[in-house]
Amino acid sequence: MSPIVARPDMAAPTTAAPAPAPPAKRRFTMDLPSDLHLELKLWAAETHLDASLLVRALLEMALASVEVRTEAEAGARELYVARRAS
Repeated sequence: MSPIVARPDMAAPTTAAPAPAPPAKRRFTMDLPSDLHLELKLWAAETHLDASLLVRALLEMALASVEVRTEAEAGARELYVARRAS
């Protein structure tokens, strides 16, 4: 029986690179008035999407667009003023 010899025309076996790990997720909890919570749940049900995906998409839109971010900040300031007044 002859010994096993590597042929020069054959590449050495390689293993596939490991898949990159998914980004870490952090839980974010926010308080919503009951009516807004219901609106978010209904919106999610109508679109067959998870409510957290809708909120995440809105955040990503605000981060990608100065106009959307400015509008969101103005809305947040109005909510802050209204909350302090009540």
